[in-house]
Amino acid sequence: MSTRILSVFVIVACLLAPVSALAEPIVPQAAPVWHSYTNGNWVNGLAVEGDYLWAATDGGVVRWNRTDGTHVKYTTADGLTDNVVHCVAVGPDGSKWFGTDKGVSRLQGSTWTTYSQAHVGNSRYYLRYIKAIAVDPSGTPWLGFISGVARFDGTEWALLKDAADQTLPQTNGIAFSGSDVWFSTQNDGAMHFDGSTWAFYTTANSGIADDWLEAVAVDAAGNRWFAAGTDGVSKYDGTTWTTYTDTNTGGMLDHWTVRAIAAHGTDVWFGTATGATLFNGSAWSRYTTADGLIHDNVQAIAFSGDGWFGTRGGISKLLGGTWTTYAIANEPLPNNRVNAVAVDGAGNRWFGTDSGAVMYDGSTWTAFFPGEQVLAAYTDSNGDVWLSTYGLASAVQRRSGTGWTTYTHADGLLDSDVYAISQDSAGRMWFGARAGVSRLDAGTWSTITTADGLAHDYVRDIYQDTAGNMWFATGGGGVSKLDGTANWTTYTEANSGLAFDWVYCITQDQAGRMWFGTGGGINRLDGSTWTTYDSTDGVGAFGSAAGWDVIVDGEGRLWFADSGLARFDGSRWKTYTTSSGLTSYEVNSLALDAGGHLWLGTDGGVTEVTSLPTDAFIYVPLLMK
Repeated sequence: MSTRILSVFVIVACLLAPVSALAEPIVPQAAPVWHSYTNGNWVNGLAVEGDYLWAATDGGVVRWNRTDGTHVKYTTADGLTDNVVHCVAVGPDGSKWFGTDKGVSRLQGSTWTTYSQAHVGNSRYYLRYIKAIAVDPSGTPWLGFISGVARFDGTEWALLKDAADQTLPQTNGIAFSGSDVWFSTQNDGAMHFDGSTWAFYTTANSGIADDWLEAVAVDAAGNRWFAAGTDGVSKYDGTTWTTYTDTNTGGMLDHWTVRAIAAHGTDVWFGTATGATLFNGSAWSRYTTADGLIHDNVQAIAFSGDGWFGTRGGISKLLGGTWTTYAIANEPLPNNRVNAVAVDGAGNRWFGTDSGAVMYDGSTWTAFFPGEQVLAAYTDSNGDVWLSTYGLASAVQRRSGTGWTTYTHADGLLDSDVYAISQDSAGRMWFGARAGVSRLDAGTWSTITTADGLAHDYVRDIYQDTAGNMWFATGGGGVSKLDGTANWTTYTEANSGLAFDWVYCITQDQAGRMWFGTGGGINRLDGSTWTTYDSTDGVGAFGSAAGWDVIVDGEGRLWFADSGLARFDGSRWKTYTTSSGLTSYEVNSLALDAGGHLWLGTDGGVTEVTSLPTDAFIYVPLLMK
């Protein structure tokens, strides 16, 4: 019986009961409000449709008006299945197709439709990590994704197989040449399909430069071009393979990072991490920010008279030698992959991203450490925020008031690749890194590694329980516990009920039970009794359950960052996804502010939940005379 039906029965029963029996009237819970914060300038794919340019970004979909420069952003709040959008295609009927990390979304007029599974006979395949979408000359959409190639039959996506009835390899790019279809794959070279027969080109049987191919395009002469991973660009004219690298292009092709190829007549353009490169059939040239490109990291290229270049900082248009910029001003996040969330003593929300940290005070977003990957964030008992930055300024950063203090290896930090920051009841700071644990005690640093009893040097989380024990979640060694007398106890798959030895988060609930988020499900340790919760219990989306972070709210409920947002109320699990209001399925970190708002860092931006959902009624005691 559903909760909704049960609640109706309870309400009816209460209405029929005498007034004196109504000791706990039922008050409906206010609906949660979900807010998304994303950056729409991280562009992965482009498609032109008349006066509009559609941009697939890490922060949703942006539709640009090419005539006046205005834009509209679409996110999961509008019906998109996930904000991490890799590719876009426009069909002849005006349908827009978007490939995301968690399925395909179609926008037809104002109606959104999501496809998350493909069906082949009795088999079911999740449509995940869609890297390529293209519409063939007949109007049929094709996609390349983690499980191979699929084609839309008008109702659903059908997975294609080779002559041996085997699924095809992970596919990153699709291009059409008449009725022929060419594919670039993740690690299996190039594929060709003529409508009935498959042909495969690898380094073992052809002159292609690499089996790892990022993109494919066909030029006006029928040449097929492939971005060959870290080994340049390969061209196939039907007979001969030719490879181009920095060496034979006069340094014009950054062959280590070619991610996009587009043909415009006899011109072929390449998007790299150091600019846009043009080959006109005889000469090579490169365009960078010095020429007017908005950002040197070019991930997508499209043509419709003028050329459009999608970058990590917006879009540039090239027309008649003139560059024009299209970018959304004042985007809140420097990067949509948010690894860490914390709330400091002043109530500021901190978000650590792959391109720096940002502080949100409720009205203004302020960026710090641009270009740095921020792996962890933590607020200590003084209300100071601690961040771990990884990059040019690899260190642990502490903000007290408006000032920063930096701690590096030279100060005593074991490893600047810090994934976990914690404070114990004595005020000592703990830092878990890839090489072990560092502890800062009143200015003195010490180190803990496997030589001291730690199960594994790769530490993902550190937690102190109410008895004073220190717990360490490790990447591959299970969980280690250090008691107050320096005794170590390690829990692994082999010697306990731990679901998986890769452990990402630890907490303790109000009943004193320990909880662990692992790569194989969520564990609870009650005394000596282990319980495992996984997708069969309703944890996580897409058949997976792996707790990346965990928090306990004021009502004692546990919230896990997972494939979605998982909540445990003591007896039931509930997972919230983008259809609920999440910014992205992939949730990395959680924090609660003083107002009870839940903040989530995801792969597709930040989600704020202004009232925590319960999917039930709140029972409020009634004072009786």
